[in-house]
Amino acid sequence: MNMVVGKIIKKKIKENNLSATKFAAQINTTCENAYGIFKRKTIGKGLLARISATLNYNFLKTCSLPQTNN
Repeated sequence: MNMVVGKIIKKKIKENNLSATKFAAQINTTCENAYGIFKRKTIGKGLLARISATLNYNFLKTCSLPQTNN
């Protein structure tokens, strides 16, 4: 997949009509960290699982990118 995973997450947030602030709260992070997620090329499986549950989208299945452990 050529797209940066953070861009896909940002797109799904918009599709779910969520603000970055509300998204951050739902994944138990700060708004600043949420904006950082939007720029990432890789995301750890644990965080990606929380994001998947929040956005009701299986990023673990669809994003075949190398992942970090955070």
